[in-house]
Amino acid sequence: MVGPRARLSVLALALAACVAVLALSGSLDSAAIRDRVEGFGVAAPLAFIIVSALLTVVMAPGPLLAGASGLLFGAALGTPLSIAAATLGACLAFSLCAGGRMTPSSS
Repeated sequence: MVGPRARLSVLALALAACVAVLALSGSLDSAAIRDRVEGFGVAAPLAFIIVSALLTVVMAPGPLLAGASGLLFGAALGTPLSIAAATLGACLAFSLCAGGRMTPSSS
């Protein structure tokens, strides 16, 4: 049986390998990322909100998501997008934890 520390170590190594591959391939250029996102047009902010909310539910770091929104959309649009995504993510997480009940049970 594999312990939790071993699984966490494997996950950390896999994430580090992914970051290393991205960094060495040169695809972490902020201008290239912005150009790719601008190609999605009006759907880009909506897609960011949905993806960021889902990442919030799986406990991705909020400052990382906020920084990504600032990088992708600038401070003026990135701030409200981050707030909307964090709020939606919190609501989704609460709904999952509450079992779909949005009101307190009477039992």
